Amino acid sequence: MPAEALTYQCPHCNSNIQIDDSVIGEKVDCPKCDGSFRPEIPVAKQVAADPEADQEEAVFKSADDESTLEEIHPAVFRRHFFTSLVCWILLFGGIAGIGFGVMTGFSLGLGLGAIVAGGIAILIALFFLLKWFVISRTTKLTLTTERILFRKGIFKRSTSEVRYVDIRNIAIDQSIRERLLRFGDLAISSSGQDDMEIVINDIPNPTKVAELIRRQQ
Repeated sequence: MPAEALTYQCPHCNSNIQIDDSVIGEKVDCPKCDGSFRPEIPVAKQVAADPEADQEEAVFKSADDESTLEEIHPAVFRRHFFTSLVCWILLFGGIAGIGFGVMTGFSLGLGLGAIVAGGIAILIALFFLLKWFVISRTTKLTLTTERILFRKGIFKRSTSEVRYVDIRNIAIDQSIRERLLRFGDLAISSSGQDDMEIVINDIPNPTKVAELIRRQQ
């Protein structure tokens, strides 16, 4: 079977030269610049018979390429800063009270009272701290490469979604105390909506989040 000529581009001078398929994989010299290179075997790529199938595959591939940029939870402990401070004082004070009661002995009224008071203080502190923690974990603003997702709720979940191309307005609301503690409220509306479609309160650095959203538009 006679050898067939294939066209390759010289990596040295970028000239197109004809090379017999019998020498593919071997070292050859370019007739234009005398540079040496090794032509590789051409690799076939599968092509769909239906052009529409190629378009559908591109759509699915685009959806698969969506990735998460950032996940944001409310800064509930900053929102309840002074109350949180009191809760932590109660928690450690309660632990110290129980430790004092144990060291004093259960037989003494003072030791027993310290244990009871310490236990009550710990329960009160844990109630509020765990409550705020659960609220923070079950409220989430997710920024992806394509859209914004807002989910909230413990037992009853609600989800809102806005694509970057549909965003019409971004509003930030911060009081002086919130600006000092670096948190605030963020509201987002999309085209065709009269009110704010997504409102998430007490998120950390709302200005930074708004800038990240605007960069994706």
